[in-house]
Amino acid sequence: MIAAANPLKGTYNVTLNFNDNVDLTAPILSRFDLLAVVRDEVDEDYDDALATFVINSHIKNHPVIMQTLAECEGEGISEEDKAEKLA
Repeated sequence: MIAAANPLKGTYNVTLNFNDNVDLTAPILSRFDLLAVVRDEVDEDYDDALATFVINSHIKNHPVIMQTLAECEGEGISEEDKAEKLA
């Protein structure tokens, strides 16, 4: 079985032990043989680049969206109106 738990207060505190970072009781934790901590290092530039990449990948793989964007560019439609058309 695999389980996941978010840290208390939304961020893992490296100065605390695992038990103090998650709201799980000792009996629950004792049922797992392996505990692993996966932390997200905050980097806004990297996160922004990754989000842009993911969005662009989805847009490129959806022909209807590409067609709508092409139509909007040909008609000189504003960014706000493009967003409404794509919604």
